[in-house]
Amino acid sequence: PGAGGLVEGLSVECLLDDERAKYCLCGSPDSPTVTGFIRVRLDDVYPRDVWTALVDREARLQRDPDSEYQVLRPAAAKDPHGREDVAFVWRAPWPFWDRDVLQRRWTYSLPGR
Repeated sequence: PGAGGLVEGLSVECLLDDERAKYCLCGSPDSPTVTGFIRVRLDDVYPRDVWTALVDREARLQRDPDSEYQVLRPAAAKDPHGREDVAFVWRAPWPFWDRDVLQRRWTYSLPGR
């Protein structure tokens, strides 16, 4: 934890880095945009279940109905990377503020699938 670096004006900080989980943030003092990277190894959790929980609109709204989750631009049918734009409110407990999130995400197939 706490390991970080500076790459082309961007600050990269890894807050958690072990064999089962990694969490890093990348940002610039000149920008309000922060990019996060999360990798977690979970036993007995299957990729399709994770995809459904994170990407499927109905599953997201069932789990977090106050999130205002919406797909702004769905992935094109022939896009091999499944690029889409979504927006949602990331609710936070007091004393923190809720965050409006605008996310461009890509969905890649796992090798051999």
